[in-house]
Amino acid sequence: MPLPRLLLFVMVTLAVARGEDAAIADLRLRAEKGEAAAQCELGCRLEAGRGVARDLDAAAAWHRKSADQGHAPALNNLGIAYSTASGVPRDFDRAVGLFRRAIELGSVAAQASLGNCYLNGQGVARDPKEAVRLYRIAAEGGDAAGQYNLWWCYSRGLGVERDAAEALRWCRKSAEQGYMMAQHNLGNIYCQGDGVERDMAEGARWLRRAAEQGSVPSQANYAILCFRGLGVPADRVESLAWFMVAGDSSAQAAVRRGLSEAEVEKAKIRAVAISAAIADGKPVPPR
Repeated sequence: MPLPRLLLFVMVTLAVARGEDAAIADLRLRAEKGEAAAQCELGCRLEAGRGVARDLDAAAAWHRKSADQGHAPALNNLGIAYSTASGVPRDFDRAVGLFRRAIELGSVAAQASLGNCYLNGQGVARDPKEAVRLYRIAAEGGDAAGQYNLWWCYSRGLGVERDAAEALRWCRKSAEQGYMMAQHNLGNIYCQGDGVERDMAEGARWLRRAAEQGSVPSQANYAILCFRGLGVPADRVESLAWFMVAGDSSAQAAVRRGLSEAEVEKAKIRAVAISAAIADGKPVPPR
């Protein structure tokens, strides 16, 4: 057996032993060979626990290997790791340097990351106007995080005049790209009628999308909507299942009181199915 095929066979065998699939084994092989994009992707998967066991130290190590090759996304990811103490000690100065280098290499996402530093005064002097400038570059470049952060600034008047309509526009753009926090907030905006006509069905739709990505607050809020029949059909079994997924024990106890033992068991089975789909990054099966 030629050496590359033998190595792949060994990697696949090890991956199976770790509970990983062949695609992850191939990704690890390419990363080990020094492919910068594969190293970055492996770092992202390890950070999120997507298809692999979550390991922040290993994630940062792979991002560093990729960043050392000048891979712009990895430079941004490593900067985020330093700014959040994710697998490495917190170091805002180093984070800022990495963000700037990523921007030089064309990273749009790093514009938003550097914007966070200016908004919070981390590694640089606090400057909300500069933060907004950077967020706008990222947002107009299609970066979902930049769009979300621009929503935050417009909704609160940080570095820019408060503008509810402009805030909503950027929040929607971010949510439509699948950005979980934007989906959560857009759902709440519609449920509360905050600057828009109240629309519980639209709010429930966005909260469900965020919930399916793993947003615990969205899971709890969606469970409330199911319990009360707001924007979705009233369904206490579905409500209990989502409260179980969210880990809200007090809410679970309240909902259980109105259900039979058979209904509680049905909710448990449903919660397992929901959790499994979320963990695998797959659509949650219909109730």
